Amino acid sequence: MGFEGAELAVVPLDAEQAKDAAATGAKAANLARAAVAGLPVLPGFVLVPADRAPGAPTGEDAVRSAWRALVGPEERA
Repeated sequence: MGFEGAELAVVPLDAEQAKDAAATGAKAANLARAAVAGLPVLPGFVLVPADRAPGAPTGEDAVRSAWRALVGPEERA
């Protein structure tokens, strides 16, 4: 991967920042706009360089937390 985890910001698709294509990229921005318009969009987040999303959580712990929130608690066999 081209970035270290500490340099990545986690932007949920339902966050206002996600609608900014300059910050999150066209695909994530369009998904965010579709969600705001009431279209069915799966929940998710986008990882961007931290300098593109000021105030967004950053680092490996933020990525893991966002992933856990998305998939739910682990099930142990």
